Amino acid sequence: RSLRLGALLGAVGAALGVPLVKDLRRQRHIDVRVDQTSLVIEGHGPFPYQVDGDHLGDTERLEFHHHPDFLRLVFPA
Repeated sequence: RSLRLGALLGAVGAALGVPLVKDLRRQRHIDVRVDQTSLVIEGHGPFPYQVDGDHLGDTERLEFHHHPDFLRLVFPA
């Protein structure tokens, strides 16, 4: 809800579990949604986007879908 420096630093600290920062869900400038399977972002015209630092061009719409069982991670014992 806010891109102020203090708000962003608080969100990063909460996400990383810094003890002095409130839980991420209790940050008033963060809108936490659970049990969502997709997200659509639409602009009021073309906007640039990137993945892993690589510029992929401009678009007017991005769609994200969550597939929880898509990738299995195996950790050594």
